[in-house]
Amino acid sequence: MLFQSTGTTPVDQIKVGMLLEVQHTSDPNKFWIVRIVENVGGRLLLRYEGAKDASNDFWLFYLHYRLKPVDDKKNHKPPKGIHMQIWF
Repeated sequence: MLFQSTGTTPVDQIKVGMLLEVQHTSDPNKFWIVRIVENVGGRLLLRYEGAKDASNDFWLFYLHYRLKPVDDKKNHKPPKGIHMQIWF
């Protein structure tokens, strides 16, 4: 069939555990790695990689301009003391 579909939407392809980059709120040249903790219809609960607990988790919609796929060419070494460094 020409228009046979798998029924999978982009939202369904976003899985818990996947990594993304999130842009800093005031410095567009800074990005941080986040892990998807939950996906509720495209609303993503995100946790900074390296965070010690869930106290700084936050929600963003999967199409938000601050989110993008991880760029493997960048050096993503976490800054020291990430558990205390919050950008938001």
